[in-house]
Amino acid sequence: MKFSYLRDLGVAGELPRTYPTALCGKALDDRGRHSVTVARQASESCHEVSYNLETFELTIDSVTVRAGDHAALRARFPGQAILLDATTLDVPELLLLTRAFSSTRHIGYLYVEPEKYRKRLSAGPDSHGFSLSSGYRPFAPIPGFTPELSAQRQGRLLAFVGFESTRLSRVLSPDEVGYVKSWSVAFGVPPFQASWEMHALVQNAEVLNDARQGSENSQDVFFVGANDPLAAYNLIGEVSSSIDPKSERLILAPLGTKPASISVALFAAMNQNVRVTFDFPHRLAERTEGVGKAHHYGVSFV
Repeated sequence: MKFSYLRDLGVAGELPRTYPTALCGKALDDRGRHSVTVARQASESCHEVSYNLETFELTIDSVTVRAGDHAALRARFPGQAILLDATTLDVPELLLLTRAFSSTRHIGYLYVEPEKYRKRLSAGPDSHGFSLSSGYRPFAPIPGFTPELSAQRQGRLLAFVGFESTRLSRVLSPDEVGYVKSWSVAFGVPPFQASWEMHALVQNAEVLNDARQGSENSQDVFFVGANDPLAAYNLIGEVSSSIDPKSERLILAPLGTKPASISVALFAAMNQNVRVTFDFPHRLAERTEGVGKAHHYGVSFV
């Protein structure tokens, strides 16, 4: 697997029609609607995909497919290339679709940055917070991405974090880190826009301090570009290479930017023993405003 290209398409960028198929999620805001439009223009056909965490199924338009039925997905969308709209697809869809189509020769990922986030109307520490989610569902397994942990096979957690400290707090809660040997976090630095990294750092500082005081496990803090999936992928590889495969297991928590989540999906898709922890947020409609830079990432599997 290799990244063929990492292209910056500029603000409100477009793609030529080069893909037989594009798979998108439901658009929630300006940049999501623009991203779906770009995906439709870049493909012969575009289909909406969603994941049901209770039934472990993907719905493609009106057709339901078992999440782990990769053969059915490949049969439905044959060809040597497919475009995944990472702006609107959530992490479970990215994981499942990336693994299903990693046997093809090429996957393209489209991602559009927001121009700005909707800010909470409050002062104090929450002045760095953004109103992005209305709540979170219970942690639930994603088929193929939840190998077991035990006293004999403990986890090494790497969490990519963003603006919502509640998400990191839940992942580092005692219920979730019972068999976690050590944990690390990665911030999106450089950010999409100057100073945005301060929002993530301030929001998560208290959670990190509390977790460090209550844990004897080792911790590290990393920085990778918010829109650089190659750097995030390389970081995952470095952390993974330090793990004893006989007694440890890598755990990835994609809680930050979508480019980092793309890297999580790629690494987990190519490595069967990686565990992915995801908190299934209820994402708010119109959570961002405007359309920022568009990015086109290409990955080849030959």
